[in-house]
Amino acid sequence: MKEFICNKWYYFYFSIAFVVTIIVETVILFILRNYSFFRLNEIDVQRIIFAWFFTSFSTLPYLWFVFPSIFWYGYLLHIFWELIVIFIESIILKFVFDLSFSKSFIISLIVNLASYFVWILIYSF
Repeated sequence: MKEFICNKWYYFYFSIAFVVTIIVETVILFILRNYSFFRLNEIDVQRIIFAWFFTSFSTLPYLWFVFPSIFWYGYLLHIFWELIVIFIESIILKFVFDLSFSKSFIISLIVNLASYFVWILIYSF
């Protein structure tokens, strides 16, 4: 896997993944903003965009570069690292949006599942 990370195409795919992830997850976050359960409708748009960009920028490089270069990287381990990312994003959202941990975890889980399914659709073509 380390040889693959050194490949210039890996950086290109990461860039595409980063942009698509930001777009998909921000759209889902704005959809969730309409549900009063999450209390996101009280938060201004700029704060939501900044917070989600910050969370993705803080976690996506680890998922793409750090974890694969340190650990063996298989499908089940990828799911484990995704859960770690969701947990970290939940902590960030908890403090930025002043939500309970359970609500921030649900939000992070929903947006990450949405982007994961979008990637499944993209790779299936």
